[in-house]
Amino acid sequence: MTLQKLAIIAPLPVLIAASLLCFRSPVVLVTDAQFTLLYGKERFDRQRIELSLALWRRVRVIFIAENINTDLVVFAVESAVSSPLCVLFPYRYADSAELYAQQFPAVKVLILGGRSNDQQERTVPVITSDFLTDLYRAGLCAALLAAENPDKPIVVFQDTTLLPEQQQAFSAGLLQQGYTAEPLFIQNTVPEDSACAVIIESNQLTSFLTQDYSTPVILFSWIDPALSSRQIKLIFDDSDLGLAMQAVRKMRKQNYTALPSYNIVLSDRISQKRLLTMLKNAVHSIRPQ
Repeated sequence: MTLQKLAIIAPLPVLIAASLLCFRSPVVLVTDAQFTLLYGKERFDRQRIELSLALWRRVRVIFIAENINTDLVVFAVESAVSSPLCVLFPYRYADSAELYAQQFPAVKVLILGGRSNDQQERTVPVITSDFLTDLYRAGLCAALLAAENPDKPIVVFQDTTLLPEQQQAFSAGLLQQGYTAEPLFIQNTVPEDSACAVIIESNQLTSFLTQDYSTPVILFSWIDPALSSRQIKLIFDDSDLGLAMQAVRKMRKQNYTALPSYNIVLSDRISQKRLLTMLKNAVHSIRPQ
């Protein structure tokens, strides 16, 4: 076979694969500009492409204006995509998800609930975040990061006080890694020194990072890692885009159990290879029941 013929034939599988990808019913994700601003546009676009390749379907994103009427959300989705495989709605658009499901019963609809504690009965399946598993894994990682400073406390910043079972899940991770001291669960005060800080959507983030540049930080956030301080070593991301792939796969099996966060270990901020390996293993650990 000549090189000319090979050059002509070689792209065919790629063209066929691309055609199949384009003609398959897409997965639709409903979101808004505010989320994209926090998540980072480049990161958002890259994640969407990776998600499309992983699911082998186009992922169409429908951007909704904030505080838009429920009917208009449904209209926006209907106008953008006529026959999606499924539509994923964030919990803040749960009412729109239910209305869309009523009007288009042949389309699979799913609500990504995050850490919502709303007990309202929904007609559309809701997949929430497995916060207990996230906390357990954060405990494992905090103990690893704190190992160099065993005499200093591990601090958990929280805007809303964690429930007893949530504190226990975090402490169980610490104990599993051999850390026996009591962690500090705080809201308003910043300790002078700590071995590791875990920040759960806390308004203390800015003040802490400006006061202490040495303490390793584990962050629960949707923020773009590229925009974060180098103190931050791990990010637990339970955003809709971060959980979309797992959610679609669960939906196919009609399994709507909670999902742990998408974990980002920032490798370039961790100099010790052994520690990096241990952290990467820890963020995939199974929480004991």
